[in-house]
Amino acid sequence: MTPAADINLRRSMTATTQQIYDARRCCSEGRFHAAASMLLEAFRKDPNNGAVALELGVVMRAVGDPSGALEYLTRAYFADPSNPQIVAELVLTHHDLGSHDEASTLLVRSLNIGLEGEALARYLQSAA
Repeated sequence: MTPAADINLRRSMTATTQQIYDARRCCSEGRFHAAASMLLEAFRKDPNNGAVALELGVVMRAVGDPSGALEYLTRAYFADPSNPQIVAELVLTHHDLGSHDEASTLLVRSLNIGLEGEALARYLQSAA
């Protein structure tokens, strides 16, 4: 990687991290549409960023759009299937949609591949 490309990559990551932070602040203030707008901008720039997809899924679920949440959380899961927060959000979203078999299958599969049960339980409890 060239030095210029490395600098651009760091700037991009910093900007994305800042957008995620700002979106979380908006959510804590109840400004979900502003949060979604920031995250969608970040997602358009980097649609393979699992952290952005996770945050979008969380926001979509918070505003009562489990179908939209499922789309982004599934992207996040494929980017990082060992992340207990992603698995918890995805399990709860399947539950919200009435897809209980999918939720159970995902939960069992995640535990079978080594996801730490205690961490998953903490995220399930906090996200419910």
